[in-house]
Amino acid sequence: MDQNFRLLIDVHELPVVRLALRALRGKTRGEGLEEFLARLNEDTRLAVMAWWMDDQVKSGGFAQWHANGYSRHTSLLAAYYVGKGLFCDRVANILRRVHWNLQDEDGPDSSGLLALSQEYFLISDEAFVELSRHLPQANQ
Repeated sequence: MDQNFRLLIDVHELPVVRLALRALRGKTRGEGLEEFLARLNEDTRLAVMAWWMDDQVKSGGFAQWHANGYSRHTSLLAAYYVGKGLFCDRVANILRRVHWNLQDEDGPDSSGLLALSQEYFLISDEAFVELSRHLPQANQ
């Protein structure tokens, strides 16, 4: 796909996003991220984590996602994307590179995270389409 071309996708209509948003309506005020995630089933937990990542990266990049405490499960999220399609595999690769960047002993490289954020933005909606195709029917 030409990197200058983007499909017009309303991600809010995709099953994986609807699942995440339904779950988030059940988050109680003052409930911590880990506490909330722990009470969700695996498909829902991963959908919520993917949605949080998408929201954070699109508004402030991977640096914001990390600074706000959402990057704790980067490796798990990368594994969730693997094998679900071309765009999902690319997101998984981006997430592995984000993880390596965040683990650098000198601290995160902000220019590297910015480049990865821009790379993610180009394919994120298409990856959500692929994630939705692999969501168990019971969760749609």
